[in-house]
Amino acid sequence: MDPSFPLFPKLPMEIRLAIWEYSLSHWTVITFIRDRGCIKMVGYFPRNVGETCNESRYIMKKTHTLTKSYGWLRFDRYIFFFRDIQFDGELMRIIDPEFCKLIQAIIFFPRTFTKFLETMEFTKDHFISLQRMVVVAPWPDPDNTPLEVEAQRYACLEESDTRAMFKSSPSEIDFSTLFTDIQRGRAYSQASVAKYREKLQQVYEFSQQHPEMLEEGELIHNPYTGMWWVFQQLDATFQFQIPDMYLRTRDELMVPRTLGKPGALFRPRRGSSRPTRRSARVAAKAGVETERA
Repeated sequence: MDPSFPLFPKLPMEIRLAIWEYSLSHWTVITFIRDRGCIKMVGYFPRNVGETCNESRYIMKKTHTLTKSYGWLRFDRYIFFFRDIQFDGELMRIIDPEFCKLIQAIIFFPRTFTKFLETMEFTKDHFISLQRMVVVAPWPDPDNTPLEVEAQRYACLEESDTRAMFKSSPSEIDFSTLFTDIQRGRAYSQASVAKYREKLQQVYEFSQQHPEMLEEGELIHNPYTGMWWVFQQLDATFQFQIPDMYLRTRDELMVPRTLGKPGALFRPRRGSSRPTRRSARVAAKAGVETERA
């Protein structure tokens, strides 16, 4: 117990227990890494708080679950980070199946939307207690961006939005607003996702009505069509019992010092000082729209 607060033992037991419970209820994000043949978790675990005294241990046993490999964990407050079945599939398969059954919240950062759907099939069968799912992707702004701008904004995924997150430490990512939204509950999640789905539908229909804005094949092979298609498939995959979803872009989660230089969304290919064909075309169209305005 912290000796800097000597009056703590004199507080009523109900208050002391409430303080211990609060101290053990913080949200945290965890990922898995390989280390010399072992699977280790990386993240912040306040378990030492639960081992401070008999009272704190009582609360920890009440709120946490004792796992075979990782000790006491609070699954209703821990969010586990994975890329997708392509990047982390082997890792996801060798984690103890009984442990996977306890996971209630996951962040996915898929490389492609096809792989994301494969990941959802795996998730449905292995993470059977999943209640919350955060999906990081180049989501459109559902409120402020005009349709013609969204229809042109087909960023090259391999250059920008799928750059690595969570390389070594949770401190690289700012989850504060995400945790706040999660605590707002299921109704907030459903309303937010419905707004995104409506925007995606509008962008998709606008793109079909204006094929001249897109190069050959782009109506099929672009991020927004992929996201629109994913939403059509999720209902069938989870049989209309989709976990609460929270949609974030990479830049919304990364803290400023880890974002990279401004304008990274359309940065040149590695080893080249020239903009990519797609980024140049998007920039040119944006300039035309500005002149017209």
